[in-house]
Amino acid sequence: MKKVTKGAAIIETAGVTAVSGLFALKVASDKKKVWPVKVKNQCGEGKTKHFKIISPYAGIDWDTWTSYKGNLHTHSTASDSSVDFADMIEAHYAADYDILAMTDHGVINHGWNLPPRTTAFSFQSFFKKPTYLTEERYQEILTGVGRGGRGMLDVKDCIEMNAAVITKAHVNGYFTDVGQGKKGRENDYERPVKQVELSGGVSRINHPGDWIESYIDIEAAKKPENIWFFADIFKQYKSCLGMEVFNRKDGDTCGDRVLWDELLQVVIPSGRNVFGFGDSDAHALSDIDSAFGTYVMWRNTPSDLRRCMEKGAFFAIS
Repeated sequence: MKKVTKGAAIIETAGVTAVSGLFALKVASDKKKVWPVKVKNQCGEGKTKHFKIISPYAGIDWDTWTSYKGNLHTHSTASDSSVDFADMIEAHYAADYDILAMTDHGVINHGWNLPPRTTAFSFQSFFKKPTYLTEERYQEILTGVGRGGRGMLDVKDCIEMNAAVITKAHVNGYFTDVGQGKKGRENDYERPVKQVELSGGVSRINHPGDWIESYIDIEAAKKPENIWFFADIFKQYKSCLGMEVFNRKDGDTCGDRVLWDELLQVVIPSGRNVFGFGDSDAHALSDIDSAFGTYVMWRNTPSDLRRCMEKGAFFAIS
């Protein structure tokens, strides 16, 4: 858990790539407050459209708030990973994470100290039943035993939806109670996004390049039909906060920053933003640290995390 100003130096010296928060790093170093400004853009025949540009980092107190290392896309034997549920949590704790969301396919995380409610398509659980943390160990991790009192946040009520689909049209839901045990529909992003919004939660699109196959042909990220497909979802559902732009070692998401840029050009004029997330989508222990997010918050609590996600006060690292 490092102060943001220190985190900026660490990121720079580590030689990693960071997006969505580059502007935040500059603001952190300059210690300047960012105020909304108005710009004009010519639209049509002599018509002027006004835009207000608001920094997602404008409300941050750079002197007192902290950057927290988090992974919001993680798997275990509760779905399709061979790594035990408890072991995956322990590995992230040992890797210095401050925030962890266990988002198994079709399985809502109700707490690391409770048995995951596996489903018919949690095939790894057929070979090894997931174990969970004892109450004693759970409290130790929450309170930061062995880490100087720096606990790791258990993000409850999170899930990867659209389970058991071949096309990998996956959506992560957070702060939601929908999707448990539900098989997905091929190529259907809108239904889970809508369900999460109706439940009062928030969502995001996972690894879209896996679906449009831009890792095979980068031009797929520039096709109007793909851009407008996702743009329509973002415009219609404000609770769908953004999309993964880094996933694991970036093999299948190497074109997703291109898609992101194209999407921003379409959705920003409608008055909303699309935030870029980075996560390891860990299925193996070796996936840990391949990508993650840094979340800038006053406190490491569920309510602060949700507010941070909704405002876009984070950046993705790979």
